[in-house]
Amino acid sequence: MRYIYVVDSAADDELGKVISKISPECLYSLIGGLKQKQFGIDTLCKEVSRINKFRSRIVIPSKGVQYMDSGGYSIIQGQVSPGSVRRFIKCYNAYVENEIDNYERVFSLDIPFSKKYSAINTVDAIYELNRESLSDLRELMVKYPDLRDKVYFVWHFKMNSQYGIWKKLYDELDLKSYIKNRAIGGMVGMREVTKKSFSPFTPMAYKCLIDFVQNNETEKEFSLHFLGMHINYDRFQIALLEKLFQNYLGDYVSVNMTYDSISYAQTARMGNSGPIYLDSNDANLWFGNVKDVPERILQSVYGDITPQILEEIRLRSCKQKLVNCNSFAPLFISSNINEDRVFERIIDKYEIAKIIVTSSSSSVVACKLRSILSEIEESYKSMFNREFLKSIAENIEATIVFDRWFRCSRDLIQLDELIKSFNSWHGFADLLK
Repeated sequence: MRYIYVVDSAADDELGKVISKISPECLYSLIGGLKQKQFGIDTLCKEVSRINKFRSRIVIPSKGVQYMDSGGYSIIQGQVSPGSVRRFIKCYNAYVENEIDNYERVFSLDIPFSKKYSAINTVDAIYELNRESLSDLRELMVKYPDLRDKVYFVWHFKMNSQYGIWKKLYDELDLKSYIKNRAIGGMVGMREVTKKSFSPFTPMAYKCLIDFVQNNETEKEFSLHFLGMHINYDRFQIALLEKLFQNYLGDYVSVNMTYDSISYAQTARMGNSGPIYLDSNDANLWFGNVKDVPERILQSVYGDITPQILEEIRLRSCKQKLVNCNSFAPLFISSNINEDRVFERIIDKYEIAKIIVTSSSSSVVACKLRSILSEIEESYKSMFNREFLKSIAENIEATIVFDRWFRCSRDLIQLDELIKSFNSWHGFADLLK
C-alpha cells in the first residue's frame, strides 16, 4: 500500500522536493484550469503550463510518478453548470491526448452527481454525460494503445443507481478490453453523511479483482487506487485487502494498491499538534506535538531546510504566524506513511489475512480476531483505540462475505446483489431520479 500525495499548487519548490523524497508519487488536479465561469482550452492551457513546470522542477528530478486527476470534483460541487459539462469533457480529453507524454497515470473523468444542479441528477443525464466522457477516452485508447497503461477507470457505487450506470457503461463500451488499472471513487465525506465508521469500498475492490482475473489474464500487475482516503481504519483495510489479493493471485501477479488524500497537509496547516509517528518497528514511539520531535528526526525528513523548520516550530510555540503554512506537511505525511507501515506489520504478525482465508467459518474468524484485537489494543495503545478496533472488526466481518464469494462462487449476479445489499446497509441516499 502506497500513499500518493496531492499537490498543492501554491506550495513552494523546497517543500515539494522534500515531499517528493517521502512520497515520489503525486496527484495533480486539472481543476485549476476548469473551475472558472468561462473555462475553456485557454484557461486549461495556463494550468497545464503550471503543471508542466512542477513536473520539470519536482517530478522528473526525483524520478517520480505523476497521476492526473480530471478535476471533475468541480462538477460535483456545482462550479460547472449543466450546459457547460460537455465543454468540460472535451477539455479533459484534449488534455489526455495533447499532454500524453507529460504524465504517467490519469484518472477517467467521472460525473456522479451535482450538489447544486438537480437537472444533472437523473439516471438518464448521468448516463449520457459519462457515456460521452468514456467514449471519447476509449477512442483515445484505441488511437494511442500505450495510453491503456496510464488510464485508471474510476468506479462509482455508493448509490445503486450509480453502480447500475457504471456497470452498464463498462459493458456497453466493452471497457474490459481496454482497462488495465482501476480506481474507486465517490467516498469523500461519505462517513459524515452515513454516520457509520466502516470502509465502504470493500465490495467494489472485489468487483475490480474479479474483473482483472477474468479480463487481464496476461497482466502481471493488479493496480487499484482508492480516491480521497485518509481515515486510519480505511488504510488498515486497504493494507489487509492488498495482503488478501496477493494471496489469491500468487507470486505471478504483483498487487499494487494506492490511495491519496489532501488531509495530511490540511491537518498540518490547521495547526493540529499530532501525533507524529516515527519510522520504527515500535508503534509506541511517537510524539504528541510537533515541537517535541527531536532535531535528528526533523533532519531525516527535511534535510537542508531543517533550520527553517526549527524556526517555524519556534513561531508555533509562541503562537505566532508561520512563514509558510505548509511547513509541517512533510512531517505529517511522513508520520502517516510510518503508521501505514505499522498496519502492514501487524497484519503480517498476526496473520490476519491467513485467518480469513483458512478459517472454516465466520464465527471462527470472529473468535480468533477478538483475541488479536485485544492484544493489539494492549501493545499499540498510542495508535489503536476502541473505536478504531471496532471499525477493523466490522470491516473484517464484511470482508469475510466477499472472500467466501471470491473463493467459492465468483457468480457475478450474486456479486451484484451483495454490492446492492451493502449499499442499502450503509444507507447513503440515492440522489438520482
